[in-house]
Amino acid sequence: MQEIPVKQLGFLGTIRGADEKPAGSCFQVGDGFLITASHVLAAIGAEEIGRLVHFSPIGSDEVFTATVERLDQAHDLALLRAITSPLKDVALLSYSDQQSAGTSFQIVGFATLREGYVSVQHRYLPTIGEWEGCASTADGTLLARGRADGVERGMSGSPIIRITDGAVIGVLSQRYNSADGWSQGRIWISRIEDLKPLLVDLVEVPCVEIPPISSDKALWLTETPIDREALLLDKCFVKPDKWASQWETAAQSVSDGDILVISASPGVGATTFAEQVLAQELPKDILPIRLDPGDWDKPTAKSLPLKTRRAYILDLRDPEHDTPSSEFINDLNVLAQWFKGARTRLVITIAEQLWRGKSKHSHSNLRVISLNDGVDSLILIRSYIAVQAPELLPVLKMQEVEPHLEGMNAVQAQYALQDIVSIAASRDEKESVEDLGKRIGSRLDDHREKLDVIFGEENSDIPPHHYTEKDGTTLRRLSFEDRCLLVALACEKSVRFAQLERDSERLIAALQNKKPSELPGAPDQAFAGPGLRGRINGIGASISPSEIVSLKRPGFAEGIVRYVWDNYTKVRRPLVRWLLDLAADSTIRENLAAEWISDLVRRHQDVDFIRQDLAKLAAERAQHELLANVLYAATLDTHMRRRCERLLYDWADKPEMHFVVIKVSSRLLESDRRVIALRRLRRVADAHGSTVKSHTEILDSFSSAMRSAGLRDWFLNSMTEWIRAGTSATSTKLAFTAIIDADVNGIPWLLTREADEENIVRMLGSLLGDAASIESAANALVALVERASADDDLYNRLMDYLASAAEAHGAIAALFGLGARFSEVGRKVGRDPLSDTSRRVKIVRVAPPDEDSSTDS
Repeated sequence: MQEIPVKQLGFLGTIRGADEKPAGSCFQVGDGFLITASHVLAAIGAEEIGRLVHFSPIGSDEVFTATVERLDQAHDLALLRAITSPLKDVALLSYSDQQSAGTSFQIVGFATLREGYVSVQHRYLPTIGEWEGCASTADGTLLARGRADGVERGMSGSPIIRITDGAVIGVLSQRYNSADGWSQGRIWISRIEDLKPLLVDLVEVPCVEIPPISSDKALWLTETPIDREALLLDKCFVKPDKWASQWETAAQSVSDGDILVISASPGVGATTFAEQVLAQELPKDILPIRLDPGDWDKPTAKSLPLKTRRAYILDLRDPEHDTPSSEFINDLNVLAQWFKGARTRLVITIAEQLWRGKSKHSHSNLRVISLNDGVDSLILIRSYIAVQAPELLPVLKMQEVEPHLEGMNAVQAQYALQDIVSIAASRDEKESVEDLGKRIGSRLDDHREKLDVIFGEENSDIPPHHYTEKDGTTLRRLSFEDRCLLVALACEKSVRFAQLERDSERLIAALQNKKPSELPGAPDQAFAGPGLRGRINGIGASISPSEIVSLKRPGFAEGIVRYVWDNYTKVRRPLVRWLLDLAADSTIRENLAAEWISDLVRRHQDVDFIRQDLAKLAAERAQHELLANVLYAATLDTHMRRRCERLLYDWADKPEMHFVVIKVSSRLLESDRRVIALRRLRRVADAHGSTVKSHTEILDSFSSAMRSAGLRDWFLNSMTEWIRAGTSATSTKLAFTAIIDADVNGIPWLLTREADEENIVRMLGSLLGDAASIESAANALVALVERASADDDLYNRLMDYLASAAEAHGAIAALFGLGARFSEVGRKVGRDPLSDTSRRVKIVRVAPPDEDSSTDS
């Protein structure tokens, strides 16, 4: 684990004697109050209340003065009050008795080293160690004990700093000096429990106490860091005046440490509000984090990470899994005090319908605000365009565009922005600003007045019966067949004349739940009514000389398809069935179908349609690739992400959906959703019924992550944690296989000193003992042998590992089964790995009882 840089430890200091020579170490807890070991003061004749003591910032010769305020000689602690102090305050204390054995810590302090016959002073020296627990001296005094080999004279009084979060968990008292070599490297530590009484009525320092409710680390929600600097630099963010009251309450909640609940209407920008409040109001030493509740069945406080100096945002939107219970809310109220002590904040954004009725009970440690109005959509869109494409600002003011940008919520504004940017990107250099504005306006226009006429009830007396365009074109109500013709053309945008007729017939058949061959078509009706060309003209389309049919009005296609989807819910499933049938014709049509389905489900954030309808239709046609593409696009949508990730979680237990989960999760590894994606892949690998094919695909995904410069270190650390956990699950075997040959500073990871030998042998044995695993791992093992062969130490270490693994796990036969592969690579590198492992394996041959007896024939 990486140490905290000394430059970030601005609370460290050095105690000096009357002659201003360094004598020990200290640190500042707050408001000019310093802590040191009382025996350090005794050594300089200052172990008395009111005595003057000199000190300096660590590494500095500048001297400051303090007085002895309080003493606890039994626990070797002293509190000083500085007249002036340049030191910073410790951010957090954590009770010593709550530390787990093995907790990593670091110590930085002034040190005197004995070098030969000379003592050499160092302004400061760092060392690391591990917590061992609490102990009692002969007189009953409680102290803590740890191991840190690098502790030297002069470091007494230094804080014991927990590496994970910088919390001070004790004060260094002394090193245990053993004449016989026993307990080498052990240190005595004064406890925070004994430090706290010295601070009473003088200074308050945040201190982590025992959590008031039980917590299960295995259930802790996934954490994703939030880029605070990017939020602060976001010129697109708009804070409207109508948010002033809610912002003030939220800011005060962040300052006071209360848990904040933001109940919000859909699409008003509650998550953006929460992120910006934290970015602008949070102390700089607190890290903003997004919690992902993708795996829980219902909200539970046991899943909230109990970490220090964090500011968590938790979005609750899924009606099925995110509705908070009374127990959850009560637990939050109790847990709030712990969060305050840990200098941790929690902001929960929740859909208004999920919070309804929950505010009737008072909770002293919860603050609730309602956010029902979002930023004005026109202002929001203008602010984004001003940053992203300022040349389009005049277009937004055009009469054809501006009216369509008003009255949207944040989600609708986001889609409008995408349309504007997309259309502008396709602009021809000869196209005027006016024509571009008309194209954008046509796309943004829902064309409802026209479409209400076109799709009006046939033979009805209810007006309007027609709609007249500005150019004099008259639109009338269409027959069912012509509506299908129009919808088919709108979906395809441009298509060959003959193909449009076939596709229109297929759509009619889909809507009537029939096959095209089953549609009526009597010979005597062949020439009845207008011909196809006349019908095409009647739906507002034209045919080019090369027989390509397209709509005359730009942007009308999107309006038609969205109108049908929005107004005719019973048509959605057959329409998608028809699109999937088109997708089977060609890759181009598959992409077109995926784009339309993605657009339609995202407009309504309709994850249920993906789960219940699209999944079944795609499975019937073996179109899992298209389903994966739609689900991936939906998962990237921040407003659908939560439920899509839950869908991936649920499908990871269904072998028939494994291809989709693997495909989507593998792509998400390259995004900021990589932790969630990795957990989904792991769930697939370990699922009952998971196939060798799925394992191969997951291994390919893992291997790709190892080859990615941006993912490699993160992935290696994640896989190492899996291996250290001691399981031999399929996912862990695949992870181990993927990193067998991983390079760490020019050395294969498996052969580095940092890799734990016990875990390596266990995992190699697990691979060798599993026929399916060894098949996939063989190439990696052979490549590892080839790389290690250039260095005798590495090669011998690998041979030792392989032999030990084969012996310990009964996999000698499997190891020898790689003989041909080992011999081949051995000839290539001038080694004999098969013989070299054989010599290390101790084989005891047990003969059957009658093997040595002879029988005359």
